[in-house]
Amino acid sequence: MPTFVSHVLTGVGITVAIWLLNGADWPGLVIGAVLALALWLMLLFRPVEEGESRSVPTTGFLATAVVGVAFGYLFYRLGDDNGSWWAVGFILAGLIIPVGSAVKR
Repeated sequence: MPTFVSHVLTGVGITVAIWLLNGADWPGLVIGAVLALALWLMLLFRPVEEGESRSVPTTGFLATAVVGVAFGYLFYRLGDDNGSWWAVGFILAGLIIPVGSAVKR
């Protein structure tokens, strides 16, 4: 599967997951779409080593998306169902996954 298609499918998955977990209201779609794009941009502009290509790996995007939705839902529920708390989970996921992959190397 081409990288573009897998990235779009992951973004759609993020959007639908947040929409459903947010109570299937239209703001959930907007929050999900914006966070999917923001997560992709966080991974694109992460620090890279010299000689490493600046691209978003498909498995990295998918793993970060899963962690972001899990953390985001946790903060969403702890924040009295306030949709703005989804961003905290995605920011944490965007920080944890790339740092973890850099430490692994």
